[in-house]
Amino acid sequence: MEKKYQLRNPKAEDIFVMFRIISKIGINNIKKIFNAQYVKEIMASMNEEGNAEENNAEKKPEAIGMYIVFDIASTILENMDNAKTDIYAFLARLSGMKEMEIADMEAADFADMVIDTIQLEGFRDFFQRVLGLFK
Repeated sequence: MEKKYQLRNPKAEDIFVMFRIISKIGINNIKKIFNAQYVKEIMASMNEEGNAEENNAEKKPEAIGMYIVFDIASTILENMDNAKTDIYAFLARLSGMKEMEIADMEAADFADMVIDTIQLEGFRDFFQRVLGLFK
């Protein structure tokens, strides 16, 4: 199925809206996802599941990354109402759509858009660098 939007990577100007969203969602909620103990728990659960593909040493970082991406998406979705207006503004900036068009999207398409945004290479790179400051 063809997506009804196209996303660009975030630019410097988008950072300010991202920080407003993070503030309203709660930086601690996002920070917990990157906690070393949490990553160890993910690894342990992967080993317990005994999934040979995910336990492959080459695939493990990729699998852990997917857990983290989905946890970020889940955290955002759980707290979205606090930052609804800012999320619409941010997604509008990245997609070129109007905020009202995003507000009127089908729920599944909107959820896909949020997840696709989190998976953007520029989005991940930005957060990896910012989180490096907390080490």
